[in-house]
Amino acid sequence: AEATEAFRKRLREVSPNMALFANTQYQYSDWTLATDLQYECEDMLLSESRGLTGAGMSDKMLLGRGLAAGRPLWNYLGTFDEKDFTKLRPPDTLLSIVCSTMAHLANPWIVYYGFEPTEQNRAPQQTLSQLMGWRAQHADLFVGLRPAAPVAVLVSTVSRNCRGTPLTPPCLRELRSRGVPVRAVSDRHANADTLADVKVLVAQGVPCMSEETATHLASWVRSGGTLVADDDTGWYDDIGRLRPASGLLRALGLAQVADGVA
Repeated sequence: AEATEAFRKRLREVSPNMALFANTQYQYSDWTLATDLQYECEDMLLSESRGLTGAGMSDKMLLGRGLAAGRPLWNYLGTFDEKDFTKLRPPDTLLSIVCSTMAHLANPWIVYYGFEPTEQNRAPQQTLSQLMGWRAQHADLFVGLRPAAPVAVLVSTVSRNCRGTPLTPPCLRELRSRGVPVRAVSDRHANADTLADVKVLVAQGVPCMSEETATHLASWVRSGGTLVADDDTGWYDDIGRLRPASGLLRALGLAQVADGVA
């Protein structure tokens, strides 16, 4: 993160309009890529999405927007056949993954693989052309908007890294599949602004939590928000150390007893 920020600062000296981003693989399954602190040092967040279905793409875009915390999200789309880079994927598949990307206000990044002038590629190329043409004609729909969602899920890279919990909580797909307007909020950016229009927040798989985040959540609850949380939420600090008691319960002014919460 420090190296990325130092490099970005030097780039600004060369040109104030130069953008810096990195392939940080934010959906990786464990801590080994060690990239999470870079997000705030980039001008945008990059998602490289290959081999996903439309549903999988929606999950990833929701997660990406939560981690981007207001920065642009660009989605490098796997529109091509993984076994033959000269072929595009079928039109129905392209329609699903591109629309899922645009529906979550991410920017579709179409790479040049698969654009060979063959008969097999004609229909997929037409599909991509129609989709991107429509987006260009309605560019105002994709600038400066924040999706309205009364329900949000809390995501925690520290919990993934230190406790091995899934970065994408299972409830996210369940809520989305049931048609509930939902978005993801990073625990690093859970505050009065990001939770302003949220009525219900679900904390699933967030055992690690900083005191600052716990304080923000407690303040939001006292202002009328409904928090749904696992019983281990906040029991570990923001570097994965076990606390004597849950930091979230302490911030809420609740006591932990043997049979649950009192």
